[in-house]
Amino acid sequence: MSTIAGTTILIIDDEVGILETIRILLKNEGFTPYTALGGKKGLEQIKDFTLGGLVPPLEITPEDHEGGGWVKVFTIKGGKFVPEGDWFKAYREVVQKVIAGA
Repeated sequence: MSTIAGTTILIIDDEVGILETIRILLKNEGFTPYTALGGKKGLEQIKDFTLGGLVPPLEITPEDHEGGGWVKVFTIKGGKFVPEGDWFKAYREVVQKVIAGA
């Protein structure tokens, strides 16, 4: 296994024994592991996740599973994604109203 000292990894599972085993193994290899019991708890630990700039700093909380509602328009030019402007919040109030009414 190749390691990068200090690389943070989030481990999500619904079995405590599996979480703890993987956490120990990764820690012993130099990673910084975090654990979450179940998918919902795992998603809610996501903060400042960007995929190298492809998405805005994503944060999922118990109150906001949408991740903030940020949007960025890209076009494809010469086979590459080209950003057209910066991140903005698009129609978040509309989405929130639909969610609240569901």
